[in-house]
Amino acid sequence: VRSSQKDPSTLVINCDGDQESISQEVREEEESSRLVEDAELKPETIAVTLPKTLKKEESSQPPSKKPKQGDRPTVPVTKIYSVGTQRQKLSLSIAAVAAMLSGLVVPAFVIILGESVQEFGNQDEDKMVETIRYLCIGFLLVGLFAWITNYIWQREFLINSERVINRLAGMYLEAIVNQEVTWFDKKSAASITSELTATLDAIKAGAGEKVGIMISHSCLFIGGTLVALFRGLQMAAVLMCIHPLIAVAFGYLGRSFTSFIINSRKSYVKAGGLAEETLSAVKTVTAFNGQEKSLSAYEKLCVESQQENLKTYKAVGYGLSVTFFLLYASYAIGFLFATYLLSEGVTNWSTGEPYDIGDIISVFFAFLLSSSVLGGLPNHYKMIHEARVAAAAVFEVIEHSQHLIKAQGSNPITTEDHPDFTKLRGDIHFDDIVFHYPTRQEVKVLDHVSLTIKENQSIALVGETGCGKSTLIQLLERFYEPDNGCITIGGVNIARCDPVLLRKRLALVSQEPVLFGASIKDNILHGRPDASDDEIVEVCKKANAWRFIQEMEDGLGSYVGQRGGQLSGGQKQRIAIARALIKNPVVLLLDEATSALDNVSEKEVQQALNNLAGNMTSITIAHRLSTIRECDNIFVIKSGNICEQGTFDSLRELNGTFAGLLKYQQSEDEKEQSESGLDSRKGSLAVVAHENASRKHTGDEKSSRKSTFSKENERVAPDATKQSQHWFLRLMSDHKNKQIHLILGSFFAALMGACFVAQGYLLATIIEAMHSDDFSSTAYNLSIAYCFLAVFVFITILGRFLYLTDVGEDLVKGLRMRTLKKILAMPIEFFDLPENKTGAIASQLELNTGAVRRISGGVLGNFWMAFTGAGGAIAVAFYYNWVLALLLTAMSPLLIARALALRSQWQGFKVQDEKATKEAGALVSESVTNIRTVHSLNIEKDITDRYSSLVTGHDHMLVKQATKTGIMLGLGEFGPNLMYATAFFVGSIMIQNDQADILDVMIPLFVIISGVQTMGDFISTLPELAMAKVAVKKMYEFEDTPSKIDPNSPEGAIMNLETVRGDVEIRDVHFSYPTREEPVLNGINLVVSQGKTVALVGPSGCGKSTIISLVLRFYDPTQGKVFIDGQDISKINVRSLRNIMSLVSQEPILFNTSIRENIKYGCDDVSDEEMIKAAEKANARKFIESNEMKDRDSNGPEGYDRNVGLGGSKLSGGQKQRLAIARAIIRKPKILLLDEATSALDSQSESLVQEALNELMKGKSTIVIAHRISTIESADKIAVIREGKVDEEGNYSELMSKKGQFYSLAKALK
Repeated sequence: VRSSQKDPSTLVINCDGDQESISQEVREEEESSRLVEDAELKPETIAVTLPKTLKKEESSQPPSKKPKQGDRPTVPVTKIYSVGTQRQKLSLSIAAVAAMLSGLVVPAFVIILGESVQEFGNQDEDKMVETIRYLCIGFLLVGLFAWITNYIWQREFLINSERVINRLAGMYLEAIVNQEVTWFDKKSAASITSELTATLDAIKAGAGEKVGIMISHSCLFIGGTLVALFRGLQMAAVLMCIHPLIAVAFGYLGRSFTSFIINSRKSYVKAGGLAEETLSAVKTVTAFNGQEKSLSAYEKLCVESQQENLKTYKAVGYGLSVTFFLLYASYAIGFLFATYLLSEGVTNWSTGEPYDIGDIISVFFAFLLSSSVLGGLPNHYKMIHEARVAAAAVFEVIEHSQHLIKAQGSNPITTEDHPDFTKLRGDIHFDDIVFHYPTRQEVKVLDHVSLTIKENQSIALVGETGCGKSTLIQLLERFYEPDNGCITIGGVNIARCDPVLLRKRLALVSQEPVLFGASIKDNILHGRPDASDDEIVEVCKKANAWRFIQEMEDGLGSYVGQRGGQLSGGQKQRIAIARALIKNPVVLLLDEATSALDNVSEKEVQQALNNLAGNMTSITIAHRLSTIRECDNIFVIKSGNICEQGTFDSLRELNGTFAGLLKYQQSEDEKEQSESGLDSRKGSLAVVAHENASRKHTGDEKSSRKSTFSKENERVAPDATKQSQHWFLRLMSDHKNKQIHLILGSFFAALMGACFVAQGYLLATIIEAMHSDDFSSTAYNLSIAYCFLAVFVFITILGRFLYLTDVGEDLVKGLRMRTLKKILAMPIEFFDLPENKTGAIASQLELNTGAVRRISGGVLGNFWMAFTGAGGAIAVAFYYNWVLALLLTAMSPLLIARALALRSQWQGFKVQDEKATKEAGALVSESVTNIRTVHSLNIEKDITDRYSSLVTGHDHMLVKQATKTGIMLGLGEFGPNLMYATAFFVGSIMIQNDQADILDVMIPLFVIISGVQTMGDFISTLPELAMAKVAVKKMYEFEDTPSKIDPNSPEGAIMNLETVRGDVEIRDVHFSYPTREEPVLNGINLVVSQGKTVALVGPSGCGKSTIISLVLRFYDPTQGKVFIDGQDISKINVRSLRNIMSLVSQEPILFNTSIRENIKYGCDDVSDEEMIKAAEKANARKFIESNEMKDRDSNGPEGYDRNVGLGGSKLSGGQKQRLAIARAIIRKPKILLLDEATSALDSQSESLVQEALNELMKGKSTIVIAHRISTIESADKIAVIREGKVDEEGNYSELMSKKGQFYSLAKALK
């Protein structure tokens, strides 16, 4: 039920029932309550007008509340672990028991500690030494048990939880790629990829070792609390009154940390998504000088991220300061109360005897340790809860995928029912099909369409863009289900078919071919994995692809690049056709499959497809009507209905809609046939010429793994002065505005380290005071000192946190901006490298900046804290007792190991192969973006298997690091026990020998334990420092790498758009792509005079697009020069050069923003009036203002403010091309570069746009690349490219009269 857009008081009710029953129900309701005044009944919807009284009541209803976060569905952790193997589940159970025992060990430690401190007051020194010796053995046994249990649970949880979650990740991706297409229509590809990453990160963060920590710390808290209660009920009660405050403070701190993680993740998704979109469209960004616009949008997101993170940091800083203040204040309160208990001889309710020092110390340390873990419990619980929430979403997707009804109907078809079912042969019948896209229910795409396709018949679907042609193919592929009617093959309803079985017998070649980042062979094998090499060669020959594949350096093993970016459009299309043919399909689906091919290639491929017509059924969607002459039947679709059908000749004679479309596409074959007869001998020369050109050139953009910067470095040396400067000093000098904050933050961090030394000193002094005869006044003064220390700690922690995190965020923002700016300034060849895939660069950008963030806040702060903390502790210890100080300092690495292990627990365990992680991310992004191709090829399992192998490929690293972490944690738990045992045993002997007193023993022990742990915190950040160092040095090395084609450089002559004539000359240009040796252009000469149009023709891969790339200065010639108005373009300012040009590519690239911003892209000051005129000239205004989109959100903005989706996914191919043309028109260029600019348009739209382009080209220098001769016959000059040179040139009439190479190309189509 929804409100009508025309009248808000009208409800539109979608019903599944039949009209008869619905009408009856409405009439009964009207008669009984008189609420319904009027009802307009239709089979699909009912519009019910409500009376005014009901309208008022309806409007007064309060808005429904959103569900609270706590109401989100969760699953138990055991369900997450249930996906593991039996061995993994057993290991996790053992780990849970070990974690429980490790927590219960701590209460035994505090009991022994209390007894040991009490024993130092024994006047019988011999007995004291003997008793302490046994107690020290107890310390060692407890420590050994703690080592074993902590090692077991840490190692087993880390290894097995990671393995289980990786299995879950594979299941999750498998479920995603097996979802219906409608599921993807409601989400963007970028959001799915980011959501998958964020969800799995949340599960790993909360369902891994955090579960073990939660178990261990819970047992520690319970055990510590019980010890405190049984050793001293009154003192425990007083101290526990502070527990709620500490819990609240720690809870606030945990929520702040969680908020920081969430905000950081959101900012990563937004900024990373924008960076990825920009990098994936880098040629468009470069051609339109869109770097500044992209950087401005990226900077806006970075500033938002910085501000949000600083707010969170502020909250975390206050939470941390308050937490430590409460802890230190509780120490003061505890010792004040202990002074009262001891001085007054108060009876201990737990023992029935007066309190002694052992009771006080046991209760105090039990409270101290339980409080320390109490603060972490809310945060651990929060992370586990988030993991359970994330896992619930994962299992929902998995379960939904598992319950998808692939064979619908009460009686799914089986081979027993239909013996020939697996062959899927027979007539195809569309019966009364009605269809609306799920995301635009208000638009009826197909309206009761019925058509029959005979077995092995070749048919074509024609009509204007958006009329429903592609929709019929998508319904046949079962990407969607019809709202009404059914589709049958051989009398079998495909709704009862398994989609996998169905799609095995269908082969689809789309208008925009999709190739995956793999070799040519692997891409073809996606069609049929068991195909032999001979079969692959055969289909490549049929698709006219074998010639250019043979000439490539690695042949079938050649890497095609991300989305096939290292092949020309025609080469990609031929590989896609070969992939379809390898399936030996029963039904071949061609959606403008030859639109990207040149005339000769198209003729050859079309002929090959025609030769297969007797062996399979083919359905062709074509805008180029000359390609469907041989079809057995042609269906003309208009407004979702079949308006005409028949053969090509019969429809032409009918003089209806088809004949009208045909008038816009009069082929030059028919026009020239009256001028001269067809010369079959000349026609055959086209094939010869094509073969010769193909042998010389094997692909415009194939690149090797050779560095793209080697040649540049030979020409321009990096700035030696900058490179010699220390990376940290250079980083700080780039942020001079934050140097005061850096100094202040470092100062507060140093004071914070000194506070730890003071805390240990005060604790030791209080213990010594308790053993004196008159300790009341001393203990009181020391307790007051603890209060002052609490205030001082609050100030230092807050100061360090606020100042240093501000510096860190500024560093991150600056690094992000400089890195992306430099990336966008790199030459196009940089992006041709396989290792520089879009997803890999975007991921690395975030990983590097994340490492730098921790330089100031973590590494630098911990350095100063360790400098004063550890240094001061050792100095104080040596001052009081150099023997104990020396022993304890030698053992201090054990405390450092403990700090490292605990920090690893807090931050989360991560082990990853960087290369594998990049590849996994790129695989997910590529698969989700091209989900229709994935479904059509049935390669879901291949993708999930490859993903699983990538995420589990570092298992050996996992075991190694988990074992190391477990040993360190166990050793860290054993370390304090060893230090206490050593200090007490040696100290008792020194007291016995009058070499020391209690204070000389306690001060070295407690100051080293308190202070040296700061060194552990610092050492634990050294890996982050190393990562940051590498990241910053790489960034500066990258930044200092010269780019001789730098759009940001102010050097070069500035071209004034008003005075530029537009003369273009290519003079003796030789060119090879920097990453390959084979020449593409061999001394080519070409002149484009002011205001003239020059068309480039020739076979696919002959170098036509390379010429445009050289004019745009994407690359520089190997030899020769390109001139504009007589100036060498290498001497012209790069940005100024591109400002006088506009490019319309064969595959239009749009950005995930509004139509308005896409048209205005690359133009700073353009009015809406100019934008509308540009849209009108490009034949785009009608579909924009009438809200006609392939996939539109009915609740979204309208007109020019509508979002076009990621890559223009909400537009049809023709609509995208028209917006790209409008974007080119609005720049008012002096030079137009058109690379098959109308290839994606239907015949009528193409004619209208071609007229607009012809008008636009007047007075402008234009270079046109065309595969269709009919689109360039009005060109002032046509240049035929052959073997890297201009073979012949002249206007259309001149070239046809010569009857040379062009004549052969033109006649080949006949």
